Amino acid sequence: MSGENKLARPYAKALFSLAQKDQSYAHWAQMLRVAKDIAAHPKIVALLKSPTLSLEQKLDFFAGVGGELFDETMRRFLQILSDNKRLLVLPAIFELFDAMQKEALSQIDVTLTAAMPVPADSEQKLKRALEQRLKKQVNLLCETDPQIIGGAIIRAGDWVIDGSVRGKLAQIYDAIGIS
Repeated sequence: MSGENKLARPYAKALFSLAQKDQSYAHWAQMLRVAKDIAAHPKIVALLKSPTLSLEQKLDFFAGVGGELFDETMRRFLQILSDNKRLLVLPAIFELFDAMQKEALSQIDVTLTAAMPVPADSEQKLKRALEQRLKKQVNLLCETDPQIIGGAIIRAGDWVIDGSVRGKLAQIYDAIGIS
């Protein structure tokens, strides 16, 4: 586990527990996504690392950028993060919260990488097949990469199916000892 994830985990768990109580996953995910984007911006990172600003000034600026998108509970959460000098951990908090939410809602992100754009009807067929196989709701993201030559690569977490021509060539090269 990375150091940032170790710092972020208790905060993500606390927010997830809060969201679980009233099934407000989408509400929290939206606020966390905005907070993550703010905390990841290079100029904001520089500001939050600045020794010349007080914690209160940093929090006021941060919360001001989020504006009315942050409810009172989120503002209190940001206050806790600020007091503990953890505002820069928000991207990791979001990622952990998002993973917990997807697990709770039985969802999974799947990336399909193909050499050429995949027709919409083929996307839907693949999505249905993956949902049956994985027993989860699939959020399918389709990408194109002409370097795979042909075929496709499907990724869902640690699970990978490499049906690309480039992948098959690599297997052949490995089998005959060509690097």
